[in-house]
Amino acid sequence: LVSARDSRAAEEAIAMGFEKEIEANRDLALRAGQVQDAIDALLTVERTARLAGDIPGTTEVCVAIVKICHDANQWTLLNENIQLLSKRRAQLKQAIQGIVQEATKWVDEQPDKAKKLELITTEVCA
Repeated sequence: LVSARDSRAAEEAIAMGFEKEIEANRDLALRAGQVQDAIDALLTVERTARLAGDIPGTTEVCVAIVKICHDANQWTLLNENIQLLSKRRAQLKQAIQGIVQEATKWVDEQPDKAKKLELITTEVCA
């Protein structure tokens, strides 16, 4: 039998692995300008976490993906990834909640009213 302590240690090890992936891909996106490549790599990590049922890991990776879009000022890509992540098969509700909470902070940063409405609409449909 696996003890609760062993289970917690395994979860923490998984989360630490995602943290390294997230940081490496954030650097790739923001320093090298390869935003889509970084997102594609993180989508693979997200899938692994989601299918493993790792709620904190999935949420962390999903929020990292939308943060990369935001930090790169890629507003269309932000909306696309919010939709993509929220519509994925068996997506965890906590991950969707984390994405929407994070994206809500950026509504006022949108360059114009049309972009604000687009982001709000995307969040509502998530």
